[in-house]
Amino acid sequence: MVRWNLSDTSLPPDIPLPQGSDATDPVVPPAAAPSLAPPERASQVQLILDRALRGDGASLDNLCVVVGTIRATERRRFMTYAIAVQEALAGSDAVRADEFHKPLTMSSSLVARYADLLQDGQRVMITGLLRNDGTYDSRFATDSTDAGRRVWDMRLDVVAIAPALPSDPDYALVQVAGMVEQVTFRVNPIGRNAIAHYAEVLLRNTIFVQSAAPGARGRYRSTTLLPLQLSLEGDIAGADGLLRVGNTVQIEGRLKLYRVRRNPSRDVGLQQALERFSDNPRQQRRLLEPQFWAIDVGAVTLEQGTPLRTDERAAQMAAQAQRRRHTPPDAPSPDAVTAALSAATESALDRIGAAPEVDHAPPVESVRPRRRRAALADAPTDDHDGVDRADAPDGD
Repeated sequence: MVRWNLSDTSLPPDIPLPQGSDATDPVVPPAAAPSLAPPERASQVQLILDRALRGDGASLDNLCVVVGTIRATERRRFMTYAIAVQEALAGSDAVRADEFHKPLTMSSSLVARYADLLQDGQRVMITGLLRNDGTYDSRFATDSTDAGRRVWDMRLDVVAIAPALPSDPDYALVQVAGMVEQVTFRVNPIGRNAIAHYAEVLLRNTIFVQSAAPGARGRYRSTTLLPLQLSLEGDIAGADGLLRVGNTVQIEGRLKLYRVRRNPSRDVGLQQALERFSDNPRQQRRLLEPQFWAIDVGAVTLEQGTPLRTDERAAQMAAQAQRRRHTPPDAPSPDAVTAALSAATESALDRIGAAPEVDHAPPVESVRPRRRRAALADAPTDDHDGVDRADAPDGD
């Protein structure tokens, strides 16, 4: 698989240059030429995307292209940026559109480079990479030294920004490749006594980046786990290739914001967090129904491995459903554990205090060991002739 580097804005030799440009003039990267005209920049980014997504065999292992409207907000003297996307499927306004705001992750140099495009209300085309970043939810903190619960959020690292063409609709296109790490089968209620089956898949995505130092030859690995949502209603070709752990696949999808419902009876930490926010119904609702980003899979290409058979899928779905039905015993809260230990300690002390006093027996006289006499008998005497003075005859 050919990996195309979007950080290198030079055009490949088999792609024509934009109209009005000279073939002898090299294309200067945006970092070295911030005065590049917006139409030429948009044409250049479009050529790179055509090469990456629909070119002759070229592909990217991690690519996200989003067309939408910039939302700039000032918070605590710092500017935060997000992109608002109102995607209408099939390109028709009659279809219900999916609308969301996706925060953007950018360095200060990137913000300075594209300051003219990062204006509130500006329609842009953003090219970037997806990664799953870990952080801590402080709402689950139990004391001042606890950071909270470990949570994961999928972020969009911006690589390039270009003005969107008037004919471009809003969309969030994703193309990633990697190895299937984990598969979980779930059901989604879609009506009364009606459900839809889907699978949550974790894809291990690995890309190689090169140092920005001139002449550096080192290549460095960057690995992340990307969450995928795959419908199991039989309408996606090659979906079985994404259901076997260890397979290497390439998928195409779109960014989507999902909402899940947590079960407090299975989560002691969630129960304690709900008690701490008992006077804040809005926070309780957010705790019970969190939102998370995932990739809605629309096409699957199996590169290495074997698809999951129908009987294997049925067996795995039954096994996972059996594990979910087995409810583990509720773990006691820390306060209950402390109270039980205190009660046990007080009970033991009470039993010791109520025990009757016992008179001490008189001390036992020490008995001289018998081996000491035998040891003295075997010990050498003071005479050097070896004769015992008690048995020696009297002298003349």
